[in-house]
Amino acid sequence: MDSYLYTNGKFKKIDVPGAIQTDAFSINDAGLGAGYYENTSGFFGFTLYKGKFVSFGYPGAVETLVYGMNSAGQVVGTYSFDYQTSHGFVTSPITAR
Repeated sequence: MDSYLYTNGKFKKIDVPGAIQTDAFSINDAGLGAGYYENTSGFFGFTLYKGKFVSFGYPGAVETLVYGMNSAGQVVGTYSFDYQTSHGFVTSPITAR
């Protein structure tokens, strides 16, 4: 699945550098986006603001999937240590920088 940002009448592909796949799922009122991507090491969450990606993974997990972000900047998603059992997480607020 490809993800795009529609701004000023144009679509721009969202693509984490070096990723095999990038899936964006959320954008909040401050313009901070969130999603996850896959590379040869596994799956990682990301935030995106003004074209800059910040990547993160749950410590020790092989998979961190981000599904949403609220207006306060809290990210929600799941993580897994074995690709079989998932656990949910909510982050502290992340602000646009």
